[in-house]
Amino acid sequence: MINLKYGTEYEHIETLKRAKNKNICSIWSGDISRNTYLQENLNFAEELGIIKLIPYMESQESGWNIVWLKNDIL
Repeated sequence: MINLKYGTEYEHIETLKRAKNKNICSIWSGDISRNTYLQENLNFAEELGIIKLIPYMESQESGWNIVWLKNDIL
């Protein structure tokens, strides 16, 4: 389990629930580089097998597509 510094397990689960309910399916790399909570949240979710991140790069943008894997936690 990762060492959580920027949020509790409960807070991260709640954030993931909101993202899933809003059908968030990608994230821009700039958002991740500026937000340590978001970085931790994505690492937490990947470690628990809730999501899989697939990198993408387009002409002027890069980031990750989010594949939601688990519904039982959320």
